[in-house]
Amino acid sequence: MKAEYTIKQVQVYYLRMDNKPAFVISEGKGLSVEELPKPIDIDGYLKLYTSVGKEYNWIDRLEMPKDLLINIINNSKTHVLLFKVNGTLAGWAELVEGREYVELLYFGLLPEFVGKGLGKSFLAMNINKAWELNPAWIQLNTCSLDHPNAINVYKSLGFVEYKREFEMRKVFLRE
Repeated sequence: MKAEYTIKQVQVYYLRMDNKPAFVISEGKGLSVEELPKPIDIDGYLKLYTSVGKEYNWIDRLEMPKDLLINIINNSKTHVLLFKVNGTLAGWAELVEGREYVELLYFGLLPEFVGKGLGKSFLAMNINKAWELNPAWIQLNTCSLDHPNAINVYKSLGFVEYKREFEMRKVFLRE
């Protein structure tokens, strides 16, 4: 059954981090981040994508031709990271290496882990992983469809907003 959508105007925020932060959040206390080995299975990837993204109207990868998506997620410049709490999958992120920067393209917690104070630690661990790739800067975009605390968490860890604009986006029709 194909999902149904409507179009909605959303506020989009463009953020970047130009300097490696001084903080170091290490794995431990039951928290870990590991890269998903390649080749990445498309069905497993889409399950991750929808498990976090459905609530926030992540739609673009669902509409993408599967062969194109397989090539993107298995590209050597794409890093799919799994966040675990005591060995249990709690979230995932996707880092993409550009020429000069690394983009935190997707980031989120599974619904049962939202609101438990884990987002900031997971984000910090992803920031550390991104800086390990030696970029000149890290960037991310978010929007008003994201978790209400997301932009504040991004800014609290050193991201700076450099642009804001409105866009028309597809959103799921909700019952």
